[in-house]
Amino acid sequence: MTDLSQFLSILGFENAGHSRWIRRFDYPATGEYVITVDTDRKVIDYPRPIILGDRTTSNLDHPENFVVLECVCRLLNKGYDPATLILEKRYQLGRGASGGKSDITVLQRAPDPAEQENAPPLLIIECKTPGTEHDAEKRKTIEEGGQLFGYFQQDRSATHLCIYSSQIFELTGEIEYRSDIIQVKDTDEAREKFAKKEKAENHSAARQAVPLFEHAHNRETLHHAWKTTYSG
Repeated sequence: MTDLSQFLSILGFENAGHSRWIRRFDYPATGEYVITVDTDRKVIDYPRPIILGDRTTSNLDHPENFVVLECVCRLLNKGYDPATLILEKRYQLGRGASGGKSDITVLQRAPDPAEQENAPPLLIIECKTPGTEHDAEKRKTIEEGGQLFGYFQQDRSATHLCIYSSQIFELTGEIEYRSDIIQVKDTDEAREKFAKKEKAENHSAARQAVPLFEHAHNRETLHHAWKTTYSG
């Protein structure tokens, strides 16, 4: 990013004096939510009620963090409640593994606002820089599940996974984004196919021919269900 101030301006931030930039989002029910960026310190402040697993993406030291910031702004601009967003949610990936962190997790709306932090996930987003990194993660996800299916293994309430990237063209002020979205909820059509196969042959044959997410128990079988039943 050659001009940080221009980048922030294109994202809708306003200069609030010296190195402080702010972006306001208005919510009639809960009031105003404000993201602040300090361009001198290169720090992003995502205040509550957005939940931070840690502050890995709360700085401008890595290109991927610009993508996370743009994606968060896009979600809030579309009307998502900040209380439904978690940045850097931690997961344990495999026995003895150090684990991983999803860039953005969107939670379902809890009936009781006091329980929002404990609501099940709706969407898990992995942010990448555009081009090579996005393509590599997409290829890895298609071939063996990547990070997203590892997260999904532990957050089975999620209905969608997403690989997201974006870039800003400073000369035109345009933002171009790319979102490869994977639905990970069994459809009625797939269940009907399974039931027909089970009736015609047996349960084991149906599970082999039409694997469903509801029968999967780990990253490998979840990925197999998606690739066999849904991706083709």
